[in-house]
Amino acid sequence: MSFILFRITENIGLMRRLWTTFERILRCTPQAGRIFLAGSLICLGQTQSQGADTQVSSSWYKGVVHAHANWGVPQLPTTSPDVVVRWYREHNYNFVSVTDLNYYTPTEGLKALFDAPGRFLVLPGIEPSKDPIQPGNKIVDTIGIGIKGPVDFPTGDTVATVLDSEAKAIRRAGGLPIAAHPNLTYALTAADLIASDKTSEPRFFEVWNTEPGMNNLGGGGKPSTEQIWDEVLSAGRVMYAVAVDDSHHFYEFVSSRQTGSPLSNPGRAWIQVRARELSVPSLLEAMNRGDFYASTGVVLSSYAATPVAIRIGLSDESRDLGWSLPGANPQLYRTEFIGKGGDVLKRDDSLHPEYEFKGNELYVRARITNSDGQVAWTQPFFPK
Repeated sequence: MSFILFRITENIGLMRRLWTTFERILRCTPQAGRIFLAGSLICLGQTQSQGADTQVSSSWYKGVVHAHANWGVPQLPTTSPDVVVRWYREHNYNFVSVTDLNYYTPTEGLKALFDAPGRFLVLPGIEPSKDPIQPGNKIVDTIGIGIKGPVDFPTGDTVATVLDSEAKAIRRAGGLPIAAHPNLTYALTAADLIASDKTSEPRFFEVWNTEPGMNNLGGGGKPSTEQIWDEVLSAGRVMYAVAVDDSHHFYEFVSSRQTGSPLSNPGRAWIQVRARELSVPSLLEAMNRGDFYASTGVVLSSYAATPVAIRIGLSDESRDLGWSLPGANPQLYRTEFIGKGGDVLKRDDSLHPEYEFKGNELYVRARITNSDGQVAWTQPFFPK
């Protein structure tokens, strides 16, 4: 009998230890990176945040800061906001902001329905917009996330003054402003971004927007969004970049057939934010630190930036549909470390790319491209 009681007690202790481990795994989001190491499942992302003075426990959270239910936009299908939020939650995102044009979507009901501590969060959002600026019919919009209520309608008659009006209105509402789709109508220049939102806080903009017609790569004498970014950074203005879906269509999806009109579907670009917890203040704090990266599919296993070096970890796990044997079809990468003027300071094709500072850099950022053409952009790090 004593032997049986011993075995029962031993098994109860084992189950408690397993449950504790399982709870830790649940708190580690899928986007934080999970690997088997020596038979144990561990969560990557419990590391020191970029620019932080002390080590803090933090995790990676995957989210989208530009998504639409199209309320008040007659040329696009109106979608219930709960459909938008549900799509992202069911596809393993950790947060989403519904950012309709000049319309603040109340979030109380959405948060009551979808928020889950440590797993999913609805961020209040909006996209202030003004009639196109002349000449050129330039569309000038700014995304506002984390706002505490409606945002004042923008004013101004130049690109820079409208951008500044939008950013100030969003900041007054307690939010973080992100200049949207710079190359839609080729509206934004580096000079416009430098001249607007002049605060001690970093500037934010969209380096990649997946809605059709956003012209991210430029051409024909127009700069790419990355070239605009480097021009702003080279002038000494700290500006961080996001990648976004700018999703509008949740009922009809791009397929192999020819569609009657362009579609802007969800799930193609996002940001990964390393924050202390999944909350609006914590996410905005991390973004203001530059402790996040933008991606169209590349996921970093690790990332650290210090005044000594930038170090990145990547996984070569195959992305195919199961055709290949283990190790036969690895995912490969090229990492480019980019500095002032957009100059490529170093290329590294390894799974552990790093850049050691020489002492003369204004800033360094990394662009990581995988063998499927997906990209991640880390934020610029100013070593001095």
